[in-house]
Amino acid sequence: MLLNDYYIKMQEYSISQLRANPDYLLFCKCIGNDYNNLQKVSEYLLDMANIDKAEGKYLDYIGWLVGTTRSYFNLARFFSVNNDDVNAVKYFWFKNQTIGQTADLSNELFRRRIYAKIGYNTTKGTRENNIYIIKNMSFADKVLIEKVEPMVLDITLIGDNIIQTNTLLDDITDILGTGVGIRHLNIQGAADGQTNETNELAA
Repeated sequence: MLLNDYYIKMQEYSISQLRANPDYLLFCKCIGNDYNNLQKVSEYLLDMANIDKAEGKYLDYIGWLVGTTRSYFNLARFFSVNNDDVNAVKYFWFKNQTIGQTADLSNELFRRRIYAKIGYNTTKGTRENNIYIIKNMSFADKVLIEKVEPMVLDITLIGDNIIQTNTLLDDITDILGTGVGIRHLNIQGAADGQTNETNELAA
């Protein structure tokens, strides 16, 4: 929708004798339409600079400005041991590997990730602030943080639309700040509350 129709505006600011001249009205129409088209382009570019309205490559550019992308990897976890010798003391951990094809977030989900990244870039480090950022970054409906020992936390993400990426654990660790570790990162479905997957950091 045009803020101003310059064809009409030109007529409004013209004297009555000119408004009665067909050649002058044609001139107003030609010039007015050019300005109207310029206005449409300007409005479109302003919209594409707005996170809530931008789409496609314009939204990708906004993501790049704040330091994130719409691409992500699906994550598989494989159980690993430090030694194959049956008589040796073993240490177990989950090993992260990327599998499948790279996927791209939709515009709507990518907007949430951009807002999460902006929050990450500007976090104040409070518990409430961290929970807000983690929720938006992971698309969890709820985030539970439990202190298990000094500077070590268990974190549970609850929701049916949680996107697990190859950087999720690192991103959450970065949000919590230097020196804070995550013992368990649990993923639960919202409907039944059952834990679907567990991520553990190697000791």
